[in-house]
Amino acid sequence: MSGMDNYPDKQFYGDAETYWQEVPATVDGMLGGYKSVDKIDIKGSKKFLQEFISGPNAKTKTRRAVDCGAGIGRVSHGLLCPLFSKVDMVEVCQKFLDQAKTYLGSSAKKVDRYICSGLQNFTPDPGRYDV
Repeated sequence: MSGMDNYPDKQFYGDAETYWQEVPATVDGMLGGYKSVDKIDIKGSKKFLQEFISGPNAKTKTRRAVDCGAGIGRVSHGLLCPLFSKVDMVEVCQKFLDQAKTYLGSSAKKVDRYICSGLQNFTPDPGRYDV
């Protein structure tokens, strides 16, 4: 028996998926109505990530990243695609992944896999991701 079989939060994941199905596939929807924080969030995340991927003290490479809970690709588009050669997107709602293909624009060419899965069921391939 896996740990998830005993996990009391199966309903939690189902409720979460139901919630996200009702959220619009927009930046505002992804940020719970706080679209205005999008640019500052990406800017702060980029500053943080740069410490790990740039310069003589870089701790990881920039070949491939995974965007977990990717939504429509807000973070992939603004942060990961500009910094990484390839990005995989993992998202529980197929409608968000479908919208991502449009939202990403030219960044979509850097997305290798659109994976429709809850993170509790996603197991990354060993060694596939730098971030």
